[in-house]
Amino acid sequence: MIRIKEEIKALDKKDKEKVLVYFAYLMDQFMPSSGFTEPHYLFIDNSILQDIKNKSSSQISYLRYLSTLIFSDFLSRKSKLDIKLAITPAIFYEFSGRKSLENEYKYQEILEKVQDSVDILNIETYTIGFSSFSEINKLIDKVKIDEEIIISKIRDIKNTDWSVRLRFDNGIKFPHAVANKYLSSDLQLKYFDDGYVRWVLSTLIEREIITNKHNDEYVRRNFRHDMIFLIAALNKIKKGIIQGLGDIELLQFCDITGQQYRENNRTCTGITFDENLRNTLAFRTGTFATHEPFKGGESQEERDKKILELQKNIEKQNQIHQKEDMVMQRALEYYRELSAIFT
Repeated sequence: MIRIKEEIKALDKKDKEKVLVYFAYLMDQFMPSSGFTEPHYLFIDNSILQDIKNKSSSQISYLRYLSTLIFSDFLSRKSKLDIKLAITPAIFYEFSGRKSLENEYKYQEILEKVQDSVDILNIETYTIGFSSFSEINKLIDKVKIDEEIIISKIRDIKNTDWSVRLRFDNGIKFPHAVANKYLSSDLQLKYFDDGYVRWVLSTLIEREIITNKHNDEYVRRNFRHDMIFLIAALNKIKKGIIQGLGDIELLQFCDITGQQYRENNRTCTGITFDENLRNTLAFRTGTFATHEPFKGGESQEERDKKILELQKNIEKQNQIHQKEDMVMQRALEYYRELSAIFT
């Protein structure tokens, strides 16, 4: 913290304010999952790694680097949570410049660069899914195969005429249903989760339908949603590569809403400075208690089991919120500690 204090005090007032804004930006991403099961695996995307690596290249990178240091200081020193950093195959692949790893030496070189970047955060770091040159090479090969499949699908979607009849005498055909029908065949992915890739591709189709002026205006207006445009933006291809490849991976690992339904012994949270990815992840942070629906002809015993299930889920939600409140109190104490540095 002493080093952080010295660097912050050297900033002018405007830059100090920016560091605080960036810090709050990171905290807002972490807090919704702070009450979940420990340990917390923090999946930092390539934008954060690049800011740390290239902190001297621009003032924005430097300020975001400082805010990341403050964020990690809170997590390691004040949050009282078991926090770990996670480096995934796609993030490793992007950090390496999307280059193939020819040998063990090249693997160790990239691994050391990643480790050098995150060491300053003072949080224990783990690689996810690999621990050797042969393992990461196999995973990168799978990532590359999937990337080609996804690129092919994106190009097919963009080359398709999405002028679709959406209104009928007896109802409406939802854009989402049109997308699901188009994506009905197996994608045959090797690494990425089929469901999340379909979700991302589906939003691209929905965007194409909604923005097509030949389609029914009522449906286009009423089925327009910010989330469609946010997630569809992950499909961006530039110079033959998918810009949001690591983003799709973070989605499948760090879906907070999805994690509440799984019996996990850990929690995975995505952290990024990419606004589009941040907003996309934010759509999947809602949690709620539920149970299987009642059905006709059920016995009272079956209904009682479902009520008990709901009660357990409510209690679990209460525990999550209580823990989150405690972490929030620690965060407020930390903000007060920071105020002495930033004034």
